[in-house]
Parts: sequence; structure tokens; C-alpha cells
Amino acid sequence: MRENPERLAWTVLLVSLFVFCLLVVSVPLSIRQFVLTATESHVARVTAYGDAVLMRLEKGNAWTAITDPDQEIEEGTVLKTESSSQAVASLLDDSKLQIRNRSQVAILLNRAPRFESSPHPVNIALEVQSGKVLVGVAPPPQDRPRQFEVRTPHGLIFLQEGSYSIRVSEAATEIAVRADRAGGHATLQAQGVNVALEVGERGRIETGCPPEGPLPGERNLLVNGDFQEPLSVGWISWEKREEAQEAPGSVSVETVDGSPAIHFVRRGGNKRHAENGIRQELDLDVRDARSLEVRLNVEVMHQSLSGGGVRSSEFPVTVRLLYRDASGREHDWVRGFYHANWDGLSVRDDEAYRGILIPQYSWHPFESDNLMLSLGDLRPAHLISLEIYASGHDYESMVSDVGVFVKE
Repeated sequence: MRENPERLAWTVLLVSLFVFCLLVVSVPLSIRQFVLTATESHVARVTAYGDAVLMRLEKGNAWTAITDPDQEIEEGTVLKTESSSQAVASLLDDSKLQIRNRSQVAILLNRAPRFESSPHPVNIALEVQSGKVLVGVAPPPQDRPRQFEVRTPHGLIFLQEGSYSIRVSEAATEIAVRADRAGGHATLQAQGVNVALEVGERGRIETGCPPEGPLPGERNLLVNGDFQEPLSVGWISWEKREEAQEAPGSVSVETVDGSPAIHFVRRGGNKRHAENGIRQELDLDVRDARSLEVRLNVEVMHQSLSGGGVRSSEFPVTVRLLYRDASGREHDWVRGFYHANWDGLSVRDDEAYRGILIPQYSWHPFESDNLMLSLGDLRPAHLISLEIYASGHDYESMVSDVGVFVKE
């Protein structure tokens, strides 16, 4: 027999009471906690356009092509578009992603609380690994908050309702808050620094750096358009002659009034056609641009041909933008500059190709119309290259501060 059965009985009774009280408190609390915090994942729906759009759920798995016109994808799925394919993804809150060609995007989170009584937000997270994505963030749910996060190799971006363009290269992430009736607000985060952007503003995050911004809404697509760096940075030079025995022209960077400029010159009483120029390869998708303008400063000192020559194609300065329209057809947009037309030659004057008369020995600032409007159905969708060149028999001219400015 035990020495003190009463003590054992009381111990068992008290322990049982404690366990009972613990269960009475903890079970409802656990249920409440589950109801408050439980979430469920939603599928996103993807529509592919053009050639194959690829997907994979886990890194290391093989890529598979999307064949269903309304493909459902789970959280964690990575989408990849090729050079001639695009995709549109719809998320649980009706936000939309337009994934442009040569891009890679992961849908990391697409989930909402399981129960209506939960105070927690709808949680959407994307990872733009490379390329370009247009993000249309829908109005937030009426009954709860929402967190919309975009991760890139360079930092984090938090988005509110609105329209955004996000471009990720190896060197940097760029975001533009596009004009939208709903407004728009983005917060960039990197290296412990936050930068807020409103409609019409841009931001940039370079590798290992804090965010830059707010920046002006437009950006110059050209590299070294002010010629502050050597001409080999961004540009390729060329020279052509019909007659090898005649003098060649030259192109060089010179300093004028403290600023660098490109100097084209060919002298010597030449009688046959020649060209000297510089070209920058662009290979850029601009179909989402609301505005696209070409700007440069031009000075013409000498031309031996009247106007633009008999074919209106030999100007002492010409700027030529080569591009493809939305149907993939190739076009060029050309502006030629000259200071005199003593023979009264016909100078071409239309929206795509125009000669412009400017004063001799005087810098002339040129700014094109918005090509996204002025070119109508032939407006650019993909920029191929920009060329600046002098042509004719004898010529001398200068160009500075060249830019192809885009606003989304």
C-alpha cells in the first residue's frame, strides 16, 4: 500500500484539472489562430502568344511549352518567353502581367486568407528575373488589405493600384510608373534605402547600390549620346566612297565651346558620292511607349551639293532611325539637314523622310514629333538602330547631344 493515497489522488486531480483548463483555453485559441492565419494558394491563368512560352515549377526541371490557351499554373512556377513569344498572366485579384519577349518571371506567391474573418492581407509576390514586364495592379479587395511585391536581382519593389513597366537587365532594374486613371505608387527598396515613385516618375536599382529616383519620366535609350566617352563606347563608325581615288571623309569627336561634338568632314573638290557615319545598335522593344522622340543639335558648315542632291538623299547631316512596326515590317524614319538649295532641287518632305533647311554656321536644336503618334499605324514597335551620317561630294558638319527619348 502507498503511504499517502490522498496526496496521490489530489495530485492526479490537480494535474487533470490543469490539463483540462489548458485544453479549454488552448484548443479555442489554436482554432482561432488557425482561422486568422490560414491561407490558401490560388492558381494564376496564363495565355501564350506567338511562339512557345515555356514554364517549369522547380529549378532543374525541364522546361515545358504552354499549349492550353488558358493554362493554370501554381505558385512557384517560372515563365519564360522567347524572342517571338509573349504571355499574359492573370492573378487572383485580377491583376495582370504582360510578359514581353525574352523575359523570365516567377509567380512566387498568389494567395489569400482561407477564412473571411482573417485580418491578414492578400499576398502576391513576383520575381522578374530578366526582361520586361508590364504590371497592371488591380484595385485592392474591399474586405482586406493586399501586399503586392516584385523581387528582382537588384532589390524589392512594392506596388499599389496602378500601371507599371519593369525592365531587368544584368546591370540594373528600371521601373516606370505609367499614366493610369487609378494613379500609381511604387516603393523601391535596396541596401536599406527606400525610394517612393508617383505617376510619371522612374526609378533605377543598380547592382549593389541603393535605389535612384525619382527620375524624370522619360529616358534616353542611347549609350554615350553626349559623346563624353570615347566614340567606341556605344557607336560604330563607317566610311563609304564610290570612287576609291577620291579623298575619304572622316568622323571624329571634337570639343566645341567646352562640349564634345561629332565632326564630319570631306573636302577637296570631290565629284563622286561618299558617306561618313556612326551607328548605334538598339534592339529594343518600344511597343509600350506612349512617347518616342529623336533629339540632337546640328550645325552645317559646308555642302557642295544643292539641297539634298538630285535624289534628296545626300545631306551634310542625316539622322536615320531603323525600326520594325507591330507587324514586323521594317521601316526607316529619316531627317536630313542642309543650309542651301541654290539649284532649287526637289527636297523630299513627308512624315517618314524629310529634308530640313537650317542656317549655316549656327547650331540648330532639333526635336522630332512624338513618333508613336505621327507615324500612325507605322509607328515603331522594335528599334533596330540609329545612324547619324554625312553624305554627298564635299561636306562639313557637326552633331552633339543625340538622344532617342522614350516615355511609358
